[in-house]
Amino acid sequence: MKKIDFLYNSINDAREIIKMMDLKANFLIFFVVVMIGGLLKNECNNVLKFITIVWGLGIIIYLFFYVIRARFNPEEKIVNIELEKDYRFLFFPIYKRDYKEYKENFESLDDSRLEDVLILERLKLQTIIDDKVDNFNMSVKFLFLFFVFLFILCIS
Repeated sequence: MKKIDFLYNSINDAREIIKMMDLKANFLIFFVVVMIGGLLKNECNNVLKFITIVWGLGIIIYLFFYVIRARFNPEEKIVNIELEKDYRFLFFPIYKRDYKEYKENFESLDDSRLEDVLILERLKLQTIIDDKVDNFNMSVKFLFLFFVFLFILCIS
């Protein structure tokens, strides 16, 4: 297998992992919404019920903004980038609208620089994965406390 093929496969795998993390977060949000819906139908009105509902809503907001819609520049977390600025946006031409400039950059790209561009994109995707996994794991810890509150409500 060529190095470039390996990088393409690795990038595709990383994209699939990101999609999977988003799917897991969506499932947790659905699960917490169902549990909150059940709590709202519960007849007891006490402070613990209110805290549990607020805690569940906090988990939903955390998952939405820190896993599903996480927005940051992954390139800021990568060190020792030795790639010219013009080649950085060839793989994902974000906010590039100049066809001629893009084409010139692409045509001047040789295999070595292409590998550099793909390596940078793979590292950026890994940074996104790491961030999503860390935030997802944190939300699972919050979810444990949600279940503790829920359990106390059920036995009381």
